[in-house]
Amino acid sequence: MAEYAYKYANTNHRFGNKKEIVEFLRIEGKDSPPLMDIENPAPYEVAIVTTADGSHYSITIKPGRDKGTDTWGCGFAAFSDDVGMIYTGKALGCEENK
Repeated sequence: MAEYAYKYANTNHRFGNKKEIVEFLRIEGKDSPPLMDIENPAPYEVAIVTTADGSHYSITIKPGRDKGTDTWGCGFAAFSDDVGMIYTGKALGCEENK
């Protein structure tokens, strides 16, 4: 949602990269803080990839690497792009929580 808010609030009419979205949320999101601090998302990792012209983007939020064991977490991950759909999933080999 932040990408669409950025695109339509921004005079460039394009999607923003990670740095631009962080700054936009810092300035525009004062009244409603984001669900996650994308600058410091621990225990998750956040990646935002935007095309050079800002017409497309892809966002991935996934469990981070456990520094003690050097393995990836098995929690849910979320993926979205400029289509606006949000997909969730777990890595192969991760057991279902019971």
